[in-house]
Amino acid sequence: MSAGTGTCVSGCPYRHDVVVPNLPDHPASHATVPVRVRPGASRPRVGGRYEGPYGPALVVAVTAAAVEGRATKAVLFAVAKVLGVRRSAVMV
Repeated sequence: MSAGTGTCVSGCPYRHDVVVPNLPDHPASHATVPVRVRPGASRPRVGGRYEGPYGPALVVAVTAAAVEGRATKAVLFAVAKVLGVRRSAVMV
């Protein structure tokens, strides 16, 4: 990640403010991350922190509308892209 710009060095189209560590090719376990989805955003973005009633959550903004699962599919794609894994490896 470039310092101060929020743009991913790997060239992905998403802006994110969190640094994701390199994951092993075959992780032995999984991670659960609370997510706050913002459908209908002007541009896709993964990053930021939402202080909700259930604790902090990672903000995922997607351009898709929250209709017929479109936003959910967009969140799966965005999170998988940032983590560098296949979309089938991400569950919401």
